[in-house]
Amino acid sequence: MSVATEIQRLNTAKAGIKSALEAKGVTVDTATTLDGYPQLVSSIPSGGDDTTLKELISGSNTGFTLPVGVTTIKPYLEWGNANLVTVNLNNISNVRIYTSTFRGCTNLTGVTNASGISFIDTYAFTGCQKLKTIDGLSALKPIAQEVFSDCKALENPIVINTYNAGASAFKNCWKIPSFTFMVGFHESNGNYSTMGLFDGCTGCTYWDFTNTFCIPTFANQYDFKGCTGEIRIPAIMQNALLKSKSPLGNDNRLAQAPISGNIVTVADKYPSSIINYTTTGGTIMYPSSNGISTYNDAGFGIVDNEYDATTGGTMVLYGPSAYTPHLSYITFDKQELKSISCTATTVGTGSEVYIQGLKGLTDVYLPNITNIPSGSFRGCSNLTGATFTNLETMGKSCFRDCTALTYFDFTNIIGIGNEVFVNSGLESLSINCDVSETAFASCNSLTSVTFGTNVTTIYGAAFSAVTQTISEMTFLRETPPRISGGSIFYWKNNTFPGVIYCPASAVEAYTTWKNSGIGLSAWTVQAIS
Repeated sequence: MSVATEIQRLNTAKAGIKSALEAKGVTVDTATTLDGYPQLVSSIPSGGDDTTLKELISGSNTGFTLPVGVTTIKPYLEWGNANLVTVNLNNISNVRIYTSTFRGCTNLTGVTNASGISFIDTYAFTGCQKLKTIDGLSALKPIAQEVFSDCKALENPIVINTYNAGASAFKNCWKIPSFTFMVGFHESNGNYSTMGLFDGCTGCTYWDFTNTFCIPTFANQYDFKGCTGEIRIPAIMQNALLKSKSPLGNDNRLAQAPISGNIVTVADKYPSSIINYTTTGGTIMYPSSNGISTYNDAGFGIVDNEYDATTGGTMVLYGPSAYTPHLSYITFDKQELKSISCTATTVGTGSEVYIQGLKGLTDVYLPNITNIPSGSFRGCSNLTGATFTNLETMGKSCFRDCTALTYFDFTNIIGIGNEVFVNSGLESLSINCDVSETAFASCNSLTSVTFGTNVTTIYGAAFSAVTQTISEMTFLRETPPRISGGSIFYWKNNTFPGVIYCPASAVEAYTTWKNSGIGLSAWTVQAIS
């Protein structure tokens, strides 16, 4: 074989190896000699390790391309590589960039195809002074400490879609033109404070809070040092700003460095509702008495709160869930709440507690809600007025031990949980749905009950321990209801007398029914007059 033929074979092999390496994401410089290829081959991720990126380039390379199938860029990969100019992330989904990955890459100018970034860790791009754009960068969540600190050429408009951020995340990002906040912002991120969060963002022309649920709060005077620009807020927040309650205005926490810019209001994007409340003294725990709530994960914020410790106040709720808020997020000080009214349609879900055990509560007006969660008003022993015009269902024990509650409107009720009115002060009932186990046990003031035509089942011990007070029951249904689990009164051999009223056509049926071992054998049956 001639020397010329051998050289041709080597060149062909070299070209083939180069193509194969580049297909694996390895950048092969045109000047690389054949004896340099083994080192490049050894840097390819090994089998099964498809989520951890090995170091694919040396400090002399100028470009970095994320290989297909790799989603995690390891910490410190390119720290201090002054020769790195471009990074291509190939629009790979769920890319995670860990701490200090590109820190100090002072000649990095751009990151392309970055739409798949889901996480950027601390110091990831710190000191990338020539980084101008991150192509396709979507809303940031979360935002780590100093992640873009000293990226002085960065021109990306920034969308923040998280409740919090780390210290100095955008410090000295002189050219970022705008910041848009998608949710209610808070002042901390894990163990990080926001100190210097936007310090030196002097090129920002506007700060857009129109998508937030409430006015953000910031804990440090240096968060907006040197910042100017238009401040855009929903119209509903204007009142709070005028009262200087906002850290975007004259709040003491930012007295040395508030945003210096005009406030511009836009139309509200979300619904709102109002809570009126009175107190017997004390303070409101959350939100604080100065009126501005930071955020909560129920999808609403409190954008205003006129509060007086001796009389009460009015809260304005705003956000996607403002009309269906979890009011359990609003906590009142011990026993001081006296009354509450709200246009909301729910008070929470599941087992969340609303205002359980508030001894001072006397009146509740929640006309639009359809469900009361378990335990909501349990132990409110001075509650006398409870208006729930559209209420349909009640969870377990939600009015248990409300001993002063003598009347409740069951007109629209279609479901009652166990123990819902145990030991309450109800004096009479008119109900048109099935009655759950021990629903009215120990209601020792109860004297009469009327069951509507929709009552088909009364569960065991529904009226346990009320045999000495209840004296009459009226059944509007011609067919007697099923008693599930024994006796209405728990004791089958109850001897306390009473009267059962029923349709005239059903007297015989109810007479047979009441003698069937359900605790009513001592009762008489009469037709409804």
